[in-house]
Amino acid sequence: MLNLILLIVFLVIGFIAITYCIYCCSCKSGWSNLRRRIVYRQLARDEEQISEEREASRAQIRDSLAPVVGVIAIICFIYCCSCKPAWAKARKRLVRGQAAREEEQLDVEREANRAQLRDSLVANKQTRDDVRQKYQLP
Repeated sequence: MLNLILLIVFLVIGFIAITYCIYCCSCKSGWSNLRRRIVYRQLARDEEQISEEREASRAQIRDSLAPVVGVIAIICFIYCCSCKPAWAKARKRLVRGQAAREEEQLDVEREANRAQLRDSLVANKQTRDDVRQKYQLP
């Protein structure tokens, strides 16, 4: 009787061991598939997180560049607005300078003409005096 009980116990333990081995062998492939799915999901989450971080950094760069672009636009606007009157003033100065140079040239030419006229008047007076002396006119 004891042998029979021991035999039944060993058979039950053997059956449990065989069932457990079969379960483990079938689960290994199941566990690998499960593990693989978990890894793929983790990789997908990591990719999604990386893309979100990239988008966030791009948005941050855009947000940080907005004031810089605004300041540059304001500087360009001020420069252009101040540049138009400055160009007008520069143009006026150039025109006035050109007019002053032309007037100076005219003054120099007038002086040269006056000097030439004086010389010719002096020469004419000298000629008249010579003629008066020659013919002894009063």
